[in-house]
Amino acid sequence: MKRLLALLLTICILAMCCGCDLFGGNSSKPASSSKPDSSTQSEEETPADEIIDDSSDNSSTKTTPAGASKKTKTGTVETDGDFGKSPLDLQEDESESLKTKDQTVEWGTSVSTLDTPWDKETLPHPKTSSDAEATAMRNKVLNSGNTEEYYTITGTKYYISPKGNDANDGKSPATAFRTTDVLAASKFGSNLKPGDAVLFERGGVWRLTEGVKCADGVIYGSYGTGEKPAFYGSAENYADKKYWTASNLKNVWKAEIKAIDIAIMVFDHGDIVGVKTKNGLLALAKNGDYYYNRLTSTLYIFCDKGNPGKVYKDIEAGAHISAFNASYKSGIKLDNLKIKYFAHMAVNFHSVDDSAVTNCETGFIGGAYQSDTTRYGNAIQMWQGCDGHIVENCWVYQVYDTGISPQGNAIKPEVRNKQGTHEEDYKNITYRGNLIEYCAMSIEIWHGNHDDGLGGSWEYTDGVFENIHIDHNISRLAGYGWSSMPGQRPDPHGEHLIFYKHVFPFASEFYIEDNIFDIAYCWICRWDFNDRYAEDTNDATRKKIDGVICPIVNKLGVFTIRNNTYYHGESRNNGINWYGTQKTGSGQATLESLVGAFDASPTKVVWVTS
Repeated sequence: MKRLLALLLTICILAMCCGCDLFGGNSSKPASSSKPDSSTQSEEETPADEIIDDSSDNSSTKTTPAGASKKTKTGTVETDGDFGKSPLDLQEDESESLKTKDQTVEWGTSVSTLDTPWDKETLPHPKTSSDAEATAMRNKVLNSGNTEEYYTITGTKYYISPKGNDANDGKSPATAFRTTDVLAASKFGSNLKPGDAVLFERGGVWRLTEGVKCADGVIYGSYGTGEKPAFYGSAENYADKKYWTASNLKNVWKAEIKAIDIAIMVFDHGDIVGVKTKNGLLALAKNGDYYYNRLTSTLYIFCDKGNPGKVYKDIEAGAHISAFNASYKSGIKLDNLKIKYFAHMAVNFHSVDDSAVTNCETGFIGGAYQSDTTRYGNAIQMWQGCDGHIVENCWVYQVYDTGISPQGNAIKPEVRNKQGTHEEDYKNITYRGNLIEYCAMSIEIWHGNHDDGLGGSWEYTDGVFENIHIDHNISRLAGYGWSSMPGQRPDPHGEHLIFYKHVFPFASEFYIEDNIFDIAYCWICRWDFNDRYAEDTNDATRKKIDGVICPIVNKLGVFTIRNNTYYHGESRNNGINWYGTQKTGSGQATLESLVGAFDASPTKVVWVTS
């Protein structure tokens, strides 16, 4: 009888431990990722017999956790923590799953630097050669003028200021609104019309717990003086001892933060970037390591110097939201904004025509879980096609996945274009004059594949890419950012350009020219499709979905790649993954040969030695 009772007690204890998700357990398996390039964590879950009870707190210091009985500026956040959804599903659900009474607004100056002393802990890289050009481009972005210098505003101008009041009419700086909450359609947002502009005062920091849903034909920009108006994906600056209490594990501190997930943590604006674990508390071993229990809304971090709220001047805990979102709209412009610490996307557009992102700064983006243990997150993304999209004079840095990207999924013929939009057509896109640094991938061209029907692994896409210009950008140190930190991302990336296995039989007028590509951890370009699509003239080989016979894709075909500058040195792959063959270089002559097959007329090719 005693044995039976002991067995039943053991089963109950194990069931309670598994149910509380204390150490990363998951009771259900979410849908698998639809995107092939996202990473998958390789750590195993903590065994049940290693679980340590942290339900009680013997600390003598008790503080009120954020989002609990204390009335915070962001109000209460409610979420069901659903991870088994596509990027579009998450985008559409954000306003429903995150309910806030108000948006936090802070007044003050934030740091606009690329201070990353922690990169010595990640991957040592060869010296860069584009420092002067990058500095000039970065300064050009940071010192750009206000929005009315670049765009003509034909409608009503509305102003939002940290010193404003949501009871105002918002039609002048003196009667400005205060929060982004007024932009919700259920409040003031329904009054916005094409041609209107929403202008945020420089120097302000808006901490979002719900992304802004952009309205048709509206410009979102800046006014005033000082630094660009900033939008942070962390509900608070958690560098305050009141948020943290000691757990029962040595050097592990906890805070209550309600969110879908906390997927990026940045301390002192980049002095330390946290490493996220799903293994639970026992995996926390060094300063910055953290674990978020989404069922109990508890964030745990390792800090051996005492209460982290006293140790650091700034702690940003980026939630799984995007800053600016839009679906099936047109004419949206984002200008002169600073967007940081969002674990999903900075700009998340879906089939938005005639849009622009200009003079913006985006940094420390991504790391959210897409499904199961797969993490993702791009800075500026156009999902599922568009007609007209410009990204120009932006500074994009420290992104978990891709800096700038048009991408989407293949759509069955019977449902294609049911929205009356360009679901698989990417037309009139320009990426020009941008500085892209420390991203896992700088620029990614991706659209869902269809199997070739020949039993092979090489695939093609029926996405239409027409009139695409990628020019005068600087891509540097691809793959040397925060996502490459040990334990952060198990599938290391580092490409300036990435096309994966895609064949683009329906592409035309595609230009990649006058760019600087400076140091990549993996490849200058990764484009690994099979030569048979380039040379096989057999109609049966080229017959694809819907009975369409694909055009022959030549080695460069419709892709005009010219006049680019290449700096490369010893790295993980040392060269270019081009047409399915990993081609590596070991010096100047080899690199020139590899680049020559990709860019027939490069401006400069330099093998860099440390």
